[in-house]
Amino acid sequence: MTDFGDNEIICQNFLIELYKRTKGNTSLKMSMFDIGDDLGLEKSYTSRVAETLIGNGLIDIRTLSGGIGLTSEGLNFINEKTGMSNDTQSCIKLCDEPVLIEVQIQAVKKVIDDLNQQAGSLGLNYSSLIELTADIKTADSQLTSSKPKTDIIRACLISIQNILKEHNKTNNFETIKLLIGK
Repeated sequence: MTDFGDNEIICQNFLIELYKRTKGNTSLKMSMFDIGDDLGLEKSYTSRVAETLIGNGLIDIRTLSGGIGLTSEGLNFINEKTGMSNDTQSCIKLCDEPVLIEVQIQAVKKVIDDLNQQAGSLGLNYSSLIELTADIKTADSQLTSSKPKTDIIRACLISIQNILKEHNKTNNFETIKLLIGK
């Protein structure tokens, strides 16, 4: 349970602004004072908000001059507050960047995990099941990379989407469509 005291709305807005600026990438850092300025906060109040978020484990301090970053707990908190916790992929689209960011990785992982669990019960013919399994394994393997390549993941998802469409399977079809933007 997070405890923001009387600053709940401001803390949440601050966290959301950090999330937007880092695009959900937990390895990036931003100046807490720049975020505070954009939210119209005084420096001393910005420091108190940041301390509250650090105390709740949602951000961490990265530099002595006020550089902060989103923690994985902070990312999870944002996902829950924005309604993405159970259906992250519906809010996330793969971008044109060469490497996926954290929220995209999590969205793709959920789709791949769901498909992996459902593959045997989809009633696909042998050839389609082998192709689906290969695409799932390729995507899963790429997600273990420290820099998962967007183009490889997108190609896997398009292939999976085509298999599902060919066999009139709606499982994860809309989710994949939203992720790849097609």
